[in-house]
Amino acid sequence: KRIIKPPTTAATLNVSACAAQASRLWKGIDDDFSAKCLEMAKKTYEAAKKHPEMYAPLDEAIGGGAYGDNNAKDEFYWAACELYVTTGDESYYKDMKASDYFLKLQTSISDGEHVDTIGSYDWGNTAALGTLELALNKDSVNGDDYKNVTKSISDAADYYLGIEKKQGYGLPYGQSKISYNDSDSGYVWGSNSFVADNAIVISYAYNLTS
Repeated sequence: KRIIKPPTTAATLNVSACAAQASRLWKGIDDDFSAKCLEMAKKTYEAAKKHPEMYAPLDEAIGGGAYGDNNAKDEFYWAACELYVTTGDESYYKDMKASDYFLKLQTSISDGEHVDTIGSYDWGNTAALGTLELALNKDSVNGDDYKNVTKSISDAADYYLGIEKKQGYGLPYGQSKISYNDSDSGYVWGSNSFVADNAIVISYAYNLTS
């Protein structure tokens, strides 16, 4: 048995962020498609602002994983970053700056289905994607902001390297509680993705600092 799930704020903002990035990538290759992507990015961002708390339930696992998410502030930050890099519009910068995630890169995620998982981002925790995007687009941010982005990423990488030294297999990842509704500790479902994603953060730090 499967069900059709309703739209959510987080999913809407995922569309906005991806469409804003796609608009940049397709510019000069297919300008009509690029413009369509940007229009979609702006429309979905405004739609999410009008409905900021339509969350995916944590326990609605009919026909598949719940993929619940009870916080969309990270998606708002990611989408604002992508839209700002794409457009240079100061209104998106103001939204970025007002976010608790501004220029930060967390090393533990505990929103939605996760509890203190060692990592910076996954499908339900996307704030780090905004900060990483700013790192890739130095010309889009001012000097002080870029310094703070670099420091945040470098600090996160140092943390992961410290974790790596404590692991038998030398991986930048460790055990945590399995999920919000499970008291067991261990490696979360899809833990290989955290190994790869944390290594990506280390790669960013190397590229930024040599």
